[in-house]
Amino acid sequence: RFDLEIEEDLIEEVARIYGFERIPAKPPQAVANFLPSRETWRSNHELRRLVNARGYQEVINFSFVDAAWEADFTRNAQPIKLLNPMSSNMAVMRSMMIGSLVDKLKHNLSHKAERVRLFELGKSFTRSDKVADGPMSVAGIEQHLHLAGLAYGSVAPEQWGQAARVVDFYDVKADVEAMLKGLDIVFEVSDYPAFHPGRCARITLGGMPIAYLGELHPRWVQKYELPLAPIVFEIDVHAINQVPLGRYQEVAKYPAVARDLALIVDNSVTHEQVKSVLWKAAGPLTREINLFDVFKGGNISSSQKSLAFRIVMQDFERTLTDADSEQEMQVLLAAAESTLNAKRR
Repeated sequence: RFDLEIEEDLIEEVARIYGFERIPAKPPQAVANFLPSRETWRSNHELRRLVNARGYQEVINFSFVDAAWEADFTRNAQPIKLLNPMSSNMAVMRSMMIGSLVDKLKHNLSHKAERVRLFELGKSFTRSDKVADGPMSVAGIEQHLHLAGLAYGSVAPEQWGQAARVVDFYDVKADVEAMLKGLDIVFEVSDYPAFHPGRCARITLGGMPIAYLGELHPRWVQKYELPLAPIVFEIDVHAINQVPLGRYQEVAKYPAVARDLALIVDNSVTHEQVKSVLWKAAGPLTREINLFDVFKGGNISSSQKSLAFRIVMQDFERTLTDADSEQEMQVLLAAAESTLNAKRR
């Protein structure tokens, strides 16, 4: 028998002759240890349920993509190349999942779909000198688990209760905010190559970018022959799993006080910057700071704008007086004036 080379070959031959059906099947016995469960950790199944609840359907794509997608959507001039690619258009590893979603959008449009909502939970790959060879890693290549989504067409299915309109940046922004609920995120203006200038945002957490959101650039809309520009987002899943555990807080017995603060700032100042400054200066009485109005024109300079915020204050032990709320408003105003050179309108 020239085919018996190792011990396992002989064992398999004995089992075959003796009969596999005659060998008793006994489950292995082992000590079961219950591992602790992290209450702030969201499993992949939970993430899929979260995105699906917003109306998106899951797709599964290959991690190797067309090199042109990397050049177009990420400006990645040196993608990770496969040694033995399946085909010429699947020759590199993706660093972002935007190209994969746009490709699936084209497939759906070719089948007469008019409203498309897609998402994918998968890995992307970038070069990194910090990664060494290991059981689940390759030297020089860092793997990231990303959650990406795409919205195209009407904002809602055709119905009598809502006028038809095309989905826009702010519709998908609301979806992303729902997915990142509980995180102290900040939306910043960005110029990511895949997205339309001025209709793109970088989402940061603690000063670190964790996601991108935007309308696909007109150049790529034309190149990939799309009738409309889709709205796309991509989130680092590790950031989603940093949501802190909720804490109990009793309901206040005393009424809240709402005051409005309208500030005139330069056009380059974002409402997120103003809101951040106000929160840093706010005392324990301040419960909410929400933007409710943006105004330009009138007697305001063309280089400036007015941002109006509603400040909600409340004390859990007593009813606030006018003096209490006025003192808090003066503190917030002083912070905006000194930090952002703002003026009260």
